[in-house]
Amino acid sequence: MHDDHVSSVFKKDSGLPQDAEFASSSPVMTESSILPGLLKAHMAPAGMCAVLKVESGSVDFVWEDTGEVIHADPEHPVLIDGERLHHVQLAGPVRFRIDFYHLAKKGLLEEGCGRSGKKCCASDVDRPGTAFVKKN
Repeated sequence: MHDDHVSSVFKKDSGLPQDAEFASSSPVMTESSILPGLLKAHMAPAGMCAVLKVESGSVDFVWEDTGEVIHADPEHPVLIDGERLHHVQLAGPVRFRIDFYHLAKKGLLEEGCGRSGKKCCASDVDRPGTAFVKKN
């Protein structure tokens, strides 16, 4: 479940926008229960950003546009720009969840999806996290 104290730490330490409002969390996933769409290029639900939080083990997070790999573990969550293509790579046993946040402004980062100078077509992109977001 969402923890307000943890949320405030992420806002301060990871750059989560101050106007980001918690929406929902995915169920805890493991290497055997991960949603298959997370293992291939995708984006967060439209108008949202997310934080990948590892409870145990580790997972690699990959930005599609740059190929940058970020090693996520319990001490190192990953802030996810909702309009930037990414995927997860399993590195062994892991337990993790993804917390989703509504954004007042589109695109968490100034460069957003076009960081490498190439824009993506957000309407043609898989957004598997949408299944975890509660409808208002």
